Amino acid sequence: MGLSSREIGTVFETAQGIFCLDPLDRSVSRSLLETGAYGMADIERLALFLSPSVNVLVLGAHIGAIAVPLASKVRSIAAVEANPRTYELLKLNLRLNGISNVTAHHFAADALNGSVRFLSTPRFSGGSKILPRVDAGPYLEEGHEVIEVPARRIDDVFPDHKFDLVIMDIEGAEYFALQGMPRTLERCRTLVIEFMPHHLRNVAGIAVAQFLGPLSGFETMISPRLSRVVYREEFASLLTVMHERDVSDDGLIFHKQRLAKISTKSV
Repeated sequence: MGLSSREIGTVFETAQGIFCLDPLDRSVSRSLLETGAYGMADIERLALFLSPSVNVLVLGAHIGAIAVPLASKVRSIAAVEANPRTYELLKLNLRLNGISNVTAHHFAADALNGSVRFLSTPRFSGGSKILPRVDAGPYLEEGHEVIEVPARRIDDVFPDHKFDLVIMDIEGAEYFALQGMPRTLERCRTLVIEFMPHHLRNVAGIAVAQFLGPLSGFETMISPRLSRVVYREEFASLLTVMHERDVSDDGLIFHKQRLAKISTKSV
């Protein structure tokens, strides 16, 4: 039997590492191709929470654009990616950069162990997500597929781990992932999580109160989008206004302690 080969992607050297990229992808790969960087501002915002002793969990690690540059700043990273095609690139990019303190895992973080239906959008891979509960229409892309991917509870996959920092970018599946990680949330100090009203409505089918339900142990919330810092008693009111006005934030930062407030900006 002869050997077969297939093209995985094209390797590029960028400002934040060497990456095998998909030139047809209009999301993360395009950003790295056109600007040489992706997500570095997010890492810079997390400087206060990073040190060589910190252990990190990244849910929605994609091709490693965040994990690769972050690896040099922390002790270890567990990088979880649900999309099988993207997971291949994640593993390859970790090898290309000689990174030994990052472990890659292929599954969707969920409330239950099993499998979930997953919307794969190859031409906009950053938008791939669990199949929306309410309305998938806004997220359908040319060439999209609905596939089955393994689903796992984070607390079951990492029963003995203490992650100091958890970063979640899983396109609307945050609520379901949070249901499967109460012990992980109890142990971590800082959580970074995407907040997009259309994901709450269309993907998860939940309200702001449900989104906040698993986050009762956090005292401070930072909205980089709004340049605002609020305390626990203000979480619901700010997020409700953002939800009503369709204001998203790529990475709300929740912290267990009360941090000093900074200059505010109205929604």
